[in-house]
Amino acid sequence: ADGLYQRVWNAQLGYRLNKNTLIQAGYVDARNYSNGRRTVLERRLRQTLTTTLARPWGGALQLRLRSEQRWRDGPASGTGWRARALVRYNHPLGRKLTGYVWHESFVNLNDTSWGQRSGWERMRNAVGVQMPLTRHIRADVGYLNQYLRRPGEDEDAHVASLALSVSW
Repeated sequence: ADGLYQRVWNAQLGYRLNKNTLIQAGYVDARNYSNGRRTVLERRLRQTLTTTLARPWGGALQLRLRSEQRWRDGPASGTGWRARALVRYNHPLGRKLTGYVWHESFVNLNDTSWGQRSGWERMRNAVGVQMPLTRHIRADVGYLNQYLRRPGEDEDAHVASLALSVSW
């Protein structure tokens, strides 16, 4: 990509149903770049259910189910519907650090004129550490492996990942 590959802005509003379950709805603006130029602008509406399934070995095993409606700017049209399921285990590493490991699968529910094809599309596996930076900001630093099903040739990516989250 010769520089920044992707920038994602995500805003969500959530409501905690109980101490273990959170529902959220939000909007995503995702921009891909190549050689310093924006190549794709994708917008998404998303709905999410996150729940803690169990608390084994002093940590928390969570399940996140997400549905997304995706569309892109440009001549191609259509709304892509996608389902995502994530299983995550968080484990405290001292007072301020939390280690994590997770797996996520993506399933496209329809075809679009801009290139989405129905069926299983990708999986992501990650391991890393989460740490608070301030009262409202946290950082996730880790390694992500993404396997992507592509027409003609599948893609396997190894990614150093940094995510900053702000919440009130």
